[in-house]
Amino acid sequence: DFVSPDECSALIAQICASKQQSSATAPGQEERRTSTSMFPAPEQIEWLRERIATATAVQQDHLEPTKMTQYANGEFFKKHSDASFLNEKLWAFAAKLADVDDPGVQDPCSWPSRFCTLFLYLNDVETGG
Repeated sequence: DFVSPDECSALIAQICASKQQSSATAPGQEERRTSTSMFPAPEQIEWLRERIATATAVQQDHLEPTKMTQYANGEFFKKHSDASFLNEKLWAFAAKLADVDDPGVQDPCSWPSRFCTLFLYLNDVETGG
């Protein structure tokens, strides 16, 4: 398994204890996504980032910031293209608009467009999900 049940529980606790903001960070996104997210400090989840780097064959320093997203009952993220096409100034502006002040998140992005996404589901749902 990629993570143990205890590690999943610890990540869920970290999400619940954190200051979360809306995942909709640009005008009009509210119709496509209704979750909340947080960006843990890399040192808090270094063990997870090491596993992501290994699984994706991407050096850890080339990974985007790890985003942990929580969906309450009825929340969703509809079909979309998954890429970082924003240039550096737009990325920093989008982070500022979203009131994201986590360390480094408002810094200009130094990674290329996203070429893969790793989803890690921390719990199961009975129906829907």
